[in-house]
Amino acid sequence: MADCGDHLHEVLDGYAKFLQQKNLALDKHQPYLVRWVREFLLFARAHAGYSFEQTLERFLAEVGGRLGTKPWQLQHPRNPGTAGPQERRDDDDLHACGAGTEDEGA
Repeated sequence: MADCGDHLHEVLDGYAKFLQQKNLALDKHQPYLVRWVREFLLFARAHAGYSFEQTLERFLAEVGGRLGTKPWQLQHPRNPGTAGPQERRDDDDLHACGAGTEDEGA
């Protein structure tokens, strides 16, 4: 099995390509979206055992407490559980890779 850090990098690269191919964000915004997803996935790994919604709320609360965080940066989709099959498979792969058992060292 590939190293978990390598797998996370693969997932994030795939997400970046998905954003670009589907033109879901301006090019200048895409790296920031990838960074937010990376931060969330690492947070979720360290806080395993909660539902997606609970983890998201905890993540937003932690980020909201950071100096310089703007309210617009914390807005999230109304329906966060609408990931397609590929996104769900990648999430399952991350859990199989030991999500929640160790910190990546962000």
